[in-house]
Amino acid sequence: MKKYLLKFERFFNFFEKYNINFTIFGDTATYMWGVRKKIRYIDLIIDFEDKNLERFIKLMQNMGMKIKGNIKYKFLYEYLKNKESFQEEFLIFYHRRIFPWRIKLHLKENIKDYKIVEKKLGETKVYVISLEDLINLKKRKINLKTLQDLHFMKNVLSNTLEKVP
Repeated sequence: MKKYLLKFERFFNFFEKYNINFTIFGDTATYMWGVRKKIRYIDLIIDFEDKNLERFIKLMQNMGMKIKGNIKYKFLYEYLKNKESFQEEFLIFYHRRIFPWRIKLHLKENIKDYKIVEKKLGETKVYVISLEDLINLKKRKINLKTLQDLHFMKNVLSNTLEKVP
């Protein structure tokens, strides 16, 4: 686990430096809430406001990330500004040599629709979808893996609520 957290911290440190409004989502959020599992994607939702979008695109370019599919960086801003026309659920960014995960940017999710919790990875602030919202999200797409995650997260949530005065 510590190995993942060190790499997560370094990765999200760039988001802090570029001042990107983001939330950790999906299976990555499940991991951040204590379900230990192998992470293949860093699931993110971002604020699609103009300046934030520009900063996110600049960071991906500066990191040397490639975009899966036919999208070039010079067209990415316009593509992401037209959220209503998305047929895809997410966009994948990757770098085979220097980065162990792919970044899965969820296109149909709105950052304002979720409660967000601030957490710390070392000295880096990260923002994670709330445990309640994550459980509700997981309930929408039930499979065996999700049921196992839900069971564990409900235990985490009940233990947390018991400690609240």
